[in-house]
Amino acid sequence: MARHGFLLTLFFLLLATSASAAQAAPGKDMLLTRLPNGLTVCIVKDTRFPLAATRLYVRTGSANETAAQAGISHLLEHMVFKGTEHRPKGQVAKDVEALGGYLNAATSFDKTWFITDMPAAHWRTGMDVVKEMAFQASLDPKELESEKKVVISELERDQDQPMSRLFESLQTSTLHNTVYGRPVIGYKDTVRAVTADDLRAYVRRWYQPRNMLLLVAGDVDPQAVLEHARQLFGGLTNSGDQAAPAPVDLSAAPGGPQVEVIRGPWSKVYLGLAFPAPALSDVRSTDLDVLSYLLGGDGTSLFYRKYKYEQQLVDSIGMGNMSLARAGLLYLSAQMDADKLEPFWQVLTKDLASLAAKDFSDESVRRAVFNLEDGMDRSSETLSGLAAWTGSVQFDLGGAQAEA
Repeated sequence: MARHGFLLTLFFLLLATSASAAQAAPGKDMLLTRLPNGLTVCIVKDTRFPLAATRLYVRTGSANETAAQAGISHLLEHMVFKGTEHRPKGQVAKDVEALGGYLNAATSFDKTWFITDMPAAHWRTGMDVVKEMAFQASLDPKELESEKKVVISELERDQDQPMSRLFESLQTSTLHNTVYGRPVIGYKDTVRAVTADDLRAYVRRWYQPRNMLLLVAGDVDPQAVLEHARQLFGGLTNSGDQAAPAPVDLSAAPGGPQVEVIRGPWSKVYLGLAFPAPALSDVRSTDLDVLSYLLGGDGTSLFYRKYKYEQQLVDSIGMGNMSLARAGLLYLSAQMDADKLEPFWQVLTKDLASLAAKDFSDESVRRAVFNLEDGMDRSSETLSGLAAWTGSVQFDLGGAQAEA
């Protein structure tokens, strides 16, 4: 890792009294096209279930925010449920649920997406709703002030959960001085400062058809869906040029190993360490997926066997590789009793320093690869999973070639 200039970030959360797809399966057909305004439309016909899953992806998230508006993407996601131009507060959810459907939305570092799962007969309603949420939210200032309190309560709740706090600390410190150096939810002061006009300006800048993907999967007629998409979205225009996102320079991360200890009202020690890592489109990110699984992916992994079962130093341990559009985060997290911290740290650092490819048999590598592939395949066993995987392939990876 050192030869790539990657740096270590380490965090301890201590108790207060402690001492020192897969490609479309047979029977599924995909139609992929782009409207004249640049909106990409992906339709997957899947007749296994009498359902239709609609996802509208927008290529913007916390990585697109200014420091002064940290959290605006997530706050906007909350506000789209507070009424639209055609549906008053609460009516969107009522209309969807009255038909037996499901409604949601989510925000991450690089994207925001709107979700409906509907009975197949009502796929049009699902499409209408995600369009209204994205482009016709009322964004009432009074509702905004009320919703800020909800978001701040969510932020405070996350800070009370040690593993959530640990991961946020690893992410913000390891990727400090990059667009990924802030939490998706933002901070109390930045959330409080957002105005309704700020939200409208944000929508105008980022919610442009050429910056979006509409995905519909299920027991639908692709041509009928495409025609409805043209009617709903074809008249939307792009409000201006968008520069390509600047690459993330991982050398801008802190200039040396970072260590922080946080004491709190916990009965366990929560330890994490992390390295900046390559982005999703970098083939090395796949290597790190496999390495993470070998070290801490399940109960048979190297670190889990050694530290939990053989040496009984931890309650749990795991590793992950979070691959984002412009950077990534390779991280380890563990939970243990306070008296196990020192011996665990001694053996962990020794093992990390001596880690070599010979530590893994060919069979263990094959098993890791098989399990990762199996996870991709299993994602398509439900319609919602198929929609999520297809959306990731088309929107995050860039298509079938990148998936392969």
